[in-house]
Amino acid sequence: MAQKMFGWKEPEVLGKNIFDVLFTENNKAIQLKKLSTYLANSSLYSFNKTVELTGNHKDLSDIHLEAMIVSTIDEEEQIKIFFLNDLSELKNQYNIIEAQNQQLREIAWMQSHTVRAPLVRIMGLINLLDSENKAYQPKELISLINQSANELDKVIHEISNKTYELENGNNAQVSKMLHVGSASQKDEHSLLKIILIDDDPLISYLNKLALYDNGFKDEIHCFVNGTSAMEYINNGLQPNETILIFLDIYMPVMNGWEVLDVLQTLPIKNQVEVIILTSSSDLFEKEKARSYPNVLMYLEKELTSENITEIKKVINYNSFFI
Repeated sequence: MAQKMFGWKEPEVLGKNIFDVLFTENNKAIQLKKLSTYLANSSLYSFNKTVELTGNHKDLSDIHLEAMIVSTIDEEEQIKIFFLNDLSELKNQYNIIEAQNQQLREIAWMQSHTVRAPLVRIMGLINLLDSENKAYQPKELISLINQSANELDKVIHEISNKTYELENGNNAQVSKMLHVGSASQKDEHSLLKIILIDDDPLISYLNKLALYDNGFKDEIHCFVNGTSAMEYINNGLQPNETILIFLDIYMPVMNGWEVLDVLQTLPIKNQVEVIILTSSSDLFEKEKARSYPNVLMYLEKELTSENITEIKKVINYNSFFI
């Protein structure tokens, strides 16, 4: 046990002073002072009083120790028994918990203060737009609303990053656009169908407009849940067609993850490619998306000219746009 704790073999320590083994020269005076204070405040048969010391491994690394010295008398001779307990693992766990608690306090503060600030501004600006007071320029208010919305979006991402750090213990920074897989090769005669699956019809409408505004030239099909979309794909896909799905995650009837699971079982799975398009900034979900071979990208709503340009570049769909 001593060898495992301190790294010394028995022949290396026989005949040596125990304190020369436990402590380096630079550390010994400090630790012996702690022991002296401990002994001065302990009774002869003190079984419940301990002192924390910092010992040293053979490789000079620190070891957090809990020490207890018990005195006893054997045939009128006083004997001191020195008990040591390695607290290093316990200390490490304590430090991890303390760091996590600090992050949780920061997250709680951000939710109660930083999130509220842009939200309150947005609510105030919307009330002003809805009022009869016209002593303002609507475009100016819309610009201010957009500014506050972007600030709120940034704060939400910071909270997601900190939450991810609690689980993974690293400094996580993931952008709104994450390239997950790679597209399959298309021949020049292949046809492309775009499907939007989102339970919010307004979001699908806005995304459809964004695709058309950026030059997509064919019909776009919209579905409010995964079940109806899967029925369409199973019944309407030709051998020379590829379907590109923009997929929301959280939907009733069949959610996005369930859609991806079903896709893996279809004979036509190699003709289907998916871009996750969701309001979720959860980094755990971005990691989960990597496990699905059909998923090419993970985007956060909404579709913009910038990310549509990136989509065309990454998955080589330029031929389907004007």
